Amino acid sequence: TPASFPNLAGRVTEWLASLAGRGDRSPRADWWERLVELPLATFTDQFGSVLEPGLLEDVSARLEVLTDLPLVFEHRDCAPWNIGLGEDGHPVLLDWESAESRGLPCCDLVYFVSNAAFILDGALDSGRTRAAYRQLLDNRTPYGRVAADCLSRYCAQLGLDPQVLPPLRLLTWIVHTRSDFRHLELEGRATSASLRSAPFLGLVQEELQWSPA
Repeated sequence: TPASFPNLAGRVTEWLASLAGRGDRSPRADWWERLVELPLATFTDQFGSVLEPGLLEDVSARLEVLTDLPLVFEHRDCAPWNIGLGEDGHPVLLDWESAESRGLPCCDLVYFVSNAAFILDGALDSGRTRAAYRQLLDNRTPYGRVAADCLSRYCAQLGLDPQVLPPLRLLTWIVHTRSDFRHLELEGRATSASLRSAPFLGLVQEELQWSPA
């Protein structure tokens, strides 16, 4: 509920930060090809035909600012429907089939707070995820304040510069566009029109509009 969201989001934040550990940094060269170049190549292959001119160049430029980062267990489906609370009140994270054992920080928390806000806004049912995400990026809104606070606390615990948040948010949605494409392909609906309206692609576009280069 809107009332319980701040507390529950805080618990998930602490759990993910604890899972991340000490936050020892790994050289960019050790993970860049696997965690950035490969997802970007898949995104280009699957959605490149429907992207507006210059978008791929903009994406690449924004991701390029990422430097050495700690590698963490990345669940990659850290959404409210995969989280329960144990008897001690701590979060229990289920369904690790998409997990990346040496993934990037922040992405799971971005995915969680975004999907929690989408549920509270009814955006998943209405298809208004892009509009709801625009509100979430604004820390003057109720859910935006929760997201900003959680991400700030996570970054502080891992010793991350908050400047890494915009490119990591962008990368989160680029990675998840693969599920958009897979679902459309399985349903036989991978047409240009359907690809253009894919929900995660909309979040990529919204992130590019919100964050200045």
